[in-house]
Amino acid sequence: MKSLRRFSRFLSAAVIAGAFFAAAPLQAAASKPALFHKGMDCPVMPGEKVKEKFYADYKGQRIYLCCRSCVRSFKRNPEKYLARMAAAQHS
Repeated sequence: MKSLRRFSRFLSAAVIAGAFFAAAPLQAAASKPALFHKGMDCPVMPGEKVKEKFYADYKGQRIYLCCRSCVRSFKRNPEKYLARMAAAQHS
């Protein structure tokens, strides 16, 4: 019975700690400036519209993309796609 109480306390502490540490990255990510607006083209696949659930954080900015594959591509070569975004904004 004593070991069951210890296990219960341990499990409760683990859940509370997990919730605390899981919330920290969410708060940090929420404070990052984002490059997103509805109707914006994906920097990796122009012509595809970005979605809020696909993004990459890069140098303090959150870059939204259209799909998981584009997130991987962006992370491999972010400067290439940031240059493409800058060129698209100036045209």
